[in-house]
Amino acid sequence: MFQNKLRKAGIALFTAAILLTGCGGGDTAQTDGSLNEGVPKDAYEIQWYFTGNPNQTDIASVEAEINAYIQPKLNATVKMNSLDFATYENKINMMLAGGEPLDLLFTCSWCANYSLNVAKGAFLPLDELLENYAPETKALLGEEFLRGPEIDGQIYAIPANKDKGHNWGFVYRKDLVEKYNVDIENINSFEELEPVLQMIQQNEPDVTPLGMAGGRTTVNLLDFVSINNLLGGFFPDSTEETMVNLYETQEYADAVALARRLYEAGYVRRDCAVSQNYSSLQKEGAFFVSLEQLKPGKADELSSTAASGVEFIQHDVTPPRITTGDTIGSMMAIPINSKNPERVMMFIELLNTDSYLNNLVNYGIEGKHYTKKSDTIIELVPDSGYSQAGSQWQFGNVFLNYILTNEDPNKFVDLAAYNEAATPDKTLGFSFDTEPVKNEVVACENVKKEFVMPIETGSVDPNEYLPQFLTKLKQAGSDKIMEELQSQYDAWKAANQ
Repeated sequence: MFQNKLRKAGIALFTAAILLTGCGGGDTAQTDGSLNEGVPKDAYEIQWYFTGNPNQTDIASVEAEINAYIQPKLNATVKMNSLDFATYENKINMMLAGGEPLDLLFTCSWCANYSLNVAKGAFLPLDELLENYAPETKALLGEEFLRGPEIDGQIYAIPANKDKGHNWGFVYRKDLVEKYNVDIENINSFEELEPVLQMIQQNEPDVTPLGMAGGRTTVNLLDFVSINNLLGGFFPDSTEETMVNLYETQEYADAVALARRLYEAGYVRRDCAVSQNYSSLQKEGAFFVSLEQLKPGKADELSSTAASGVEFIQHDVTPPRITTGDTIGSMMAIPINSKNPERVMMFIELLNTDSYLNNLVNYGIEGKHYTKKSDTIIELVPDSGYSQAGSQWQFGNVFLNYILTNEDPNKFVDLAAYNEAATPDKTLGFSFDTEPVKNEVVACENVKKEFVMPIETGSVDPNEYLPQFLTKLKQAGSDKIMEELQSQYDAWKAANQ
């Protein structure tokens, strides 16, 4: 269903040809001082798309440095195409549908939707390519983690080697926590946070007490695991094997009622349901506190990209757990219309294993975009025109990253321990095949686009709008989706016990 058999056969034949020519024969580059042995003679430009700041003024010099470095190794260059979050998904979907030149792209469960694009046949299966052209990446990620992006036994994108689980907690402006001596360690719910929000509102008129946006609301603190980011799934403490529709639960109703109360109290921005500049406002210090998906050093990463003088501090509320959503939270996919997926996978392997290339992509050129303080610690040059700080999770193996001067030197030691401590969710490795209910999925997604953001940010009264939302979901086929979801989960569980 998901596999293009002719394309897969072509990959297999090409793989065999490369392996044979790499052993000494065929039309490949020889060891002549310019190219590594076994690298094809035909040069190739990799069209790479990812999210970030599209207005970085010095991306051209970094791209040139990357290409000077990888060309002798791969006989390939990359064209770096950085798009902002607001336009990324629509742009990528249009390019995929139009068959435009596209070789490597960022995908996940919540942007350039991984499972839906696989269902459309937009991404190549990567198992053979990973085995033959990125064996170190495969070993680095491990068999268990690679189960996450599997669909029908095939992998269609390569996860980043980063935090392998998730947890939720609050991120605060450090200066205001210290100014008002806020005991953040004992605030583990929005209800416990409310008196502090009121204090900030009364004493800091230029600060919005609570940053609220999609994916950062009272609902997210429930830590509900929705399969394929759709309707159904489990709460973290669930012992049942029957999935529930999140939007029909009492927990959801209570969470959105709380969001409405916070909104009506004036603790959040009036435009939080439609604003596209949440990240910019956060980095400017516009919010006292926000709910965030955390990991060790998350607050330090935010501080590294914030306006001058703005620092953040975090408090973890929920324990770390590994879900399928975590394994597909940041990945690189090779689209079906790539003309040279083999070379693209070689680049992925280099990005995951070569420290110089990895840091060049993330931080730019030493002496121009950053300065070294030690072998592992760097300081960014202000307004240098290039930095991917804050987005390192998009670019392969974060354990190769330099550590910024305002970050904990033990950042990656802590991150490794975090990964080790994260508990695998019972749905890890399960992915929903939406094909049998694809029309219902599209219809329900359209309903969600209409209702979820206004309801979950508290921008509308849930007493009025939640019943409308549930009715429209029913009309769009939510019950049919839930039945199919449960059936597939039961079959998967029986096959994997």
